[in-house]
Amino acid sequence: MRQELDAIPAEAEGAALSRVQIENCMADLDVLKRWICEDAFKDAPEHVRKADARDWCEQQLKPLLAGLDPTKHHVMGEGFGRSGDATDIVIFEIGNDLVRRQRFVVELRNVPFDQQRDILFYVCDRIPRFSKGAMDKGGNGSYLAEILAAAKTSGSYEELLASLDQITPDVTAMANRLAVQLMKARGDGDIDA
Repeated sequence: MRQELDAIPAEAEGAALSRVQIENCMADLDVLKRWICEDAFKDAPEHVRKADARDWCEQQLKPLLAGLDPTKHHVMGEGFGRSGDATDIVIFEIGNDLVRRQRFVVELRNVPFDQQRDILFYVCDRIPRFSKGAMDKGGNGSYLAEILAAAKTSGSYEELLASLDQITPDVTAMANRLAVQLMKARGDGDIDA
């Protein structure tokens, strides 16, 4: 019974969600903004890196953030990566029907730690009716969640562990939303954080 209620697969019975359930929640939703930095960027002076990140945010993210519906609540999820994987910042809008619809994804590949922090702050400072942020509990994601929670007055931030090896309450909640189609996310095989 626990497997059924908590979306935990029984021994040797496969995944918590079938591929069909996941595909039913995929939609062509809005935009992916990707910033890929050359290795040499991490060695640039701090003021140069900071200015480049700010310029990228102003050019690429400001129009998306301005386009979010100010009458709807929004939530944010972040999965951290630095060199091997990418960081993804995902913004969802909660509709009147309570469905979370992905509005855009910011993917940061090989972006230095400080600029990832700056970009995350830029996004979170501009999300209208921001309700909650859920962030990667592993490594630097934990640090980012901690500094955001300390610095921000709107919304709340929590660290979560999403692991393929361990079904956590966070994974269960997301699986339940997907199973009943209360979440719509962009189907994109190129997003790999």
